[in-house]
Amino acid sequence: GDATCFDLTLTDTTGRDRALTFLYAIPIEDKSEWLADLRTRRPLKGEQMDVTAPPCGTAALSRWPFGAVDAAGRGQALGIDPTAPAFFRVVANADRRCLFIAFDLGFAKEHPTAHFGFCSFAFDGTLGFRGALERYQQLFPEANRVRVERQGVWMPFYPISKVKGWEDFGFRFKEGGSEPAWDDAHDILTFNYMEPCTWWMRIPGGVKRGMTLAQAAQSAERLAAEGKDPYAMGWRQSTFRDANGGRVGLLRNEPWCSGAVWSVNSAPGIEGGDWSAKHGEPAFSRRYAGTFPQGLDGEYVDSAELYVTATLDYNRSHFSAMTTPLVFSGKGAQVGIFKGFIAYEYVRGLAERVWPKGRFMMANYTPVSWCWLVPYLDVLGTETDWNPDSGKKPSNWRPMSDGALLYRRALCGGKPYCFLMDTAFERFPAALT
Repeated sequence: GDATCFDLTLTDTTGRDRALTFLYAIPIEDKSEWLADLRTRRPLKGEQMDVTAPPCGTAALSRWPFGAVDAAGRGQALGIDPTAPAFFRVVANADRRCLFIAFDLGFAKEHPTAHFGFCSFAFDGTLGFRGALERYQQLFPEANRVRVERQGVWMPFYPISKVKGWEDFGFRFKEGGSEPAWDDAHDILTFNYMEPCTWWMRIPGGVKRGMTLAQAAQSAERLAAEGKDPYAMGWRQSTFRDANGGRVGLLRNEPWCSGAVWSVNSAPGIEGGDWSAKHGEPAFSRRYAGTFPQGLDGEYVDSAELYVTATLDYNRSHFSAMTTPLVFSGKGAQVGIFKGFIAYEYVRGLAERVWPKGRFMMANYTPVSWCWLVPYLDVLGTETDWNPDSGKKPSNWRPMSDGALLYRRALCGGKPYCFLMDTAFERFPAALT
């Protein structure tokens, strides 16, 4: 139609590490308005954008997949191609009277190309942001396809069969495969649990005072050398490296693990790495040996926006394994891999394997800051606490904001979005429920 789509591959020919920004701009009319979200438009003054600020690139990453302006019903927008993303921002600049999309890109001899795409399109500006959203989703119908028509409530881990009056709750999605046969008999979709980009390594006796990450690395090396723990063996190939070449991890005392949590690159292209440990053959095929809907119904991605994983992976042996563009650090412009694109390649890789088997993709904690995982997910959700830190009184009622809820629903379209109320239930009585 009236949209123009760009598919670009930039190639560095110098063989050096390089950091650059690619920018594309279109002119906009005087008295244009910035369309901030589904309920908000405002006169364009200075620069307008909706970004998060990870410490890489120019520290400005757009939350929405597009940005849009309107001038008396004549809407204009720029947005990414969801099948070819890069680290980007969309900005409206009143002084220069332009709308631009900018991509922060890194190049190295191990990864000298950057492939990405974007689109420029018009829409009915009288509909505001909703008009831009509708047009954008029309341009990329597969990214917004609803594969799970019957929807319902999400249960984590606990056997639904043990819930008294389970029929009353509308359960449809089960995180964890504890009783797939019972779930099959009651039309509940069962998802195999996995968390990408981490290896939670338990340390015998727990984390002691004065323990160092180097000591934890020695434990990991011993486990890998034994050749029995696939995650330890994957760790050798997949661990993030910091700017000085050291392995990246944290010592943590958590209810589920007292030990080290390592940042690992779970992209499918790293041979013998974390991806192989979690989804290698023949184990992956055995998960889905039966005919749908028998057995497991798909893959569950926990912590999809990687809350405990380092932001950048500087492990140069990983550069060539990535299909998405590299980026660069906000300080020093050092070339590396943004964790958001590791998550993207992980989720996309799983979707390309389970969809042909008639299965589905589910993820926790997205979209929050990244828009590019949604196209490869069928069921989304998050843990949340709408009554935090309330002491002995249920008086701290703080539900998510209208804007936060709008963001999720708008990006997910007709796909289900589920919530787990992760709160102190003794202070969450029936009246609040």
